Amino acid sequence: MFFQNSDVSMRTRLCVIPTLMVMALVGVSPKAVMAQDAVVDAAPVADPLMGDDGKLKPITDQYIEMSIENLSKMYWALGLPSLDREADIDTYLLINECDMYRKFYHNDFEWQEIRRVTRDAIQKSLGTYPQKFEVIMPLYLDRYDLGTERFLIQPDSQFVGVTRLDTRYNATNEEICGSKRMLENYPRNLVLNFTSPFNLKDIPVKPEVAEFYMQEAMRQYEGLPPKLKMAAYERVAFVRLKVSMLQFKEFRRVGQGPLKGVFFSQIDGYEIFADQDKRLLMYSEDFSNGRIKRRRVGPDGVMAEDTGPIIPSDEKSLLSPTRLEQ
Repeated sequence: MFFQNSDVSMRTRLCVIPTLMVMALVGVSPKAVMAQDAVVDAAPVADPLMGDDGKLKPITDQYIEMSIENLSKMYWALGLPSLDREADIDTYLLINECDMYRKFYHNDFEWQEIRRVTRDAIQKSLGTYPQKFEVIMPLYLDRYDLGTERFLIQPDSQFVGVTRLDTRYNATNEEICGSKRMLENYPRNLVLNFTSPFNLKDIPVKPEVAEFYMQEAMRQYEGLPPKLKMAAYERVAFVRLKVSMLQFKEFRRVGQGPLKGVFFSQIDGYEIFADQDKRLLMYSEDFSNGRIKRRRVGPDGVMAEDTGPIIPSDEKSLLSPTRLEQ
């Protein structure tokens, strides 16, 4: 596996040494133990990085997907719906408790009690509702620069000084509990106004990792005729922005689409993966506490960290999501 720690065999070898020392102290013969091991197969060592499907586990943290269910809770955390509005309570239940909504919505006696219980639950949970989200977008890579050890990003994927991002995570024509209508105070998608411009136009990557990535990128085109392979070949990576929501600004229509919620937000950092499933991490930056921590994966699969302060460069620029407004 590449881009991740794969040191299970090393950990296993390191554990053998203290084990033999303990056996010597208590008078147990290592040969006797080895003879027993020859009869009984040792249990396989589980790799904490591997999932049940035999692949690397996706990277997980507090930044979650922008599903309508998660967004509905964030709206309450930032005070967009109101506890005094029964329609806001009803819509919350439609999004998060569809079965209950369908069963009891037209039973006035039951529904009044459900509203009361839901209102109390929301009020108690406001401090725990999510305000941190991920935004994942494709990055189209260009040539690898051996001198600077960086992948250049294709010009169409570069953004200089991005301060506004139009997200399209949720399909606007998809039914929510049987309804396709616009949900008042619960927009399906957001426009993010960043507190600071975001910049990126290249990715620092170790040569060994870059070579492996390029080989993997070519592998998916194996079997195609040479001309078609040349025409279809792309080097695609995925950037994952880690975004904190700060404050609701307004509702706004983007183009001819439905109303979206415009929110002030800040980028806490970003990660770049070789795959959309967030299993193969190539590079990351953390903007927390007013400092930048940059990390890139080394040839041994371990993240190398620069702990010193780094001043953001004005020359760097960011990638494209769905639509940009400046």
